[in-house]
Order: sequence, then structure tokens, then C-alpha cells
Amino acid sequence: MDVFGYQTQNFDICPGAVAQYATAIEAVNKSAGPELLQRRKSLAASAKWADQFLGIEKKAVENGCANRAEVVTMESIRTGAGIDTLAAALSPPFKPLGVPDPTYSWDWAPAHLATVAALPSCSAVPATQPGQIPPAVFLLGAAVVLAFFIFRR
Repeated sequence: MDVFGYQTQNFDICPGAVAQYATAIEAVNKSAGPELLQRRKSLAASAKWADQFLGIEKKAVENGCANRAEVVTMESIRTGAGIDTLAAALSPPFKPLGVPDPTYSWDWAPAHLATVAALPSCSAVPATQPGQIPPAVFLLGAAVVLAFFIFRR
């Protein structure tokens, strides 16, 4: 989905976000005046936050686990920056344009947050890419090789 130049990457998992931002784009496009550019920037910024929010869920579901930090980050985005930038884009005088609630509420977000919160906790071992040796395993292997050379006498 294109939101004033920002191309979302993770909205595919949330029809509610797509619908909300489509309505918001329509509302902003109906406006005029010197604040139009700022409203577009605010809506694009809000879409970036929503995209990050949904991206955390995508990654956690893909991994089959989530860290507490991911849940906290999602909650922080949901209650902070994401809502604030959406509100800035849709603040008055948009009420007369038929937008039901100028602050919106990301009412689609709690279900995504609940999905991530319900996942089992990930281990403390840092994530690796396929084919990459986890750091702890690498260090253990290096220690074994080093010990072999030191104590082989």
C-alpha cells in the first residue's frame, strides 16, 4: 500500500490497517491549504510506525517465538508514535469531512499485539541467519580448538 510515497511492507497481514489508512488517505486528499503537505507527511510517518508494528508480528510468528522487548515495542508504538502521527494527519478541521474520529485508534492493533504476546518466549541466544553459526557455538568451538593446541604436549 502506498501512503504518500511510503510503500508499506507488512500491511498484507492486516485488512483493518489497510482499510483505516485508505480512509485516512481519502480524508487527507480532500483537504486543502498550507497544512496539506504536513498532513501527508504525518500520515506517511504513521504508516511507517504501523508497518514496523506489523513487521514485528510477522517476524515473531515466522520465528515461532517473541521476546518481551518485542511486545513492549509493539505496545509503545501502538499507544505512542503511531497514534500521534495519525492524529496529526487527521486533526481538525477534518471532522466536517466525515471522518468518524480524527484521532482514530488503531482498533485493529490489539489483536496483533495479543498474537505476539501469546507466543512462547525466545531463548537468549541471538538470532542467526540460515547457515550462520550462533556466536556461543562459535566461541565454544574456538575454545576447544585452542585447548587442543595448548594441551596436546
